[in-house]
Amino acid sequence: MPAKTQLAAMTWKEAEEAFKENPVIIVPNASIEQHGPQTPVGDFRVGEIVADRIAAETGAIVAPMLPFGYSEAFRRYPGTVTLRAESISNVMYDVVENFLDNGLDHVMFLCCHHGNMSILEQVAHRIRRERGIVLGCLEPWRLFSPAFMAETFGQPNPRHGHGTEPFASMSLHLFPDDVRADLAEPENRIDPAALSKPGAGDVPLRGINQLEIGDVTGHFYLDFLDVVPNGVMGDISLASAEAGEKLLNRAVEMGIEYVRVFEGLETRR
Repeated sequence: MPAKTQLAAMTWKEAEEAFKENPVIIVPNASIEQHGPQTPVGDFRVGEIVADRIAAETGAIVAPMLPFGYSEAFRRYPGTVTLRAESISNVMYDVVENFLDNGLDHVMFLCCHHGNMSILEQVAHRIRRERGIVLGCLEPWRLFSPAFMAETFGQPNPRHGHGTEPFASMSLHLFPDDVRADLAEPENRIDPAALSKPGAGDVPLRGINQLEIGDVTGHFYLDFLDVVPNGVMGDISLASAEAGEKLLNRAVEMGIEYVRVFEGLETRR
């Protein structure tokens, strides 16, 4: 019988036996948030598949996914569910602590939502300070280099961003029946001048919450809905199931490589 890699599928006796080998423990987390009118809000489902495939290939054990993330900038889009930063921090700390209490010392986050990254870093430093264990973390959607994206989409500098890639294509590959191509819309960003008081002049926006002030940058904490009403950044016409398969495979391949490196690192400090 093949060894189980999903913690949720194990009995406690099976977990006890598996833990004797001090395996890498993958703690995945993601979000439920808008990804444009056409793509399902449950991006955590893609992260679950990536985590399971990495574990199956490496022998790591994968904990159940935390599906909710810090998605405050998307709160006003129906379907988004966001947690407070302290909620995520407390849950992730408690989850990791349980594994450490069982003598394990190779625990890593698989962060499938960029909004969680700074929170996880704080958890990792707290664990290092209090328990003397260095945690690992991999953010799979940040593994797509410009060259890889150009090759995947067959054009230089393909326009992608939140509401388009990578989730539009990966959803077409994994969950085609849930994608609503009939609702797809082009990017519609608000004119930055509309955000200023009359007569105040045009202050250029850089991204969603940064202002260009001469040759420096300042922050102005807008919600995504203030700047991109339909939630689409990039070119949704690029999305395809074929591209989604390439993106997914890339994330899994690099995840496997990371786990194999991480398991050879000394984490007890």
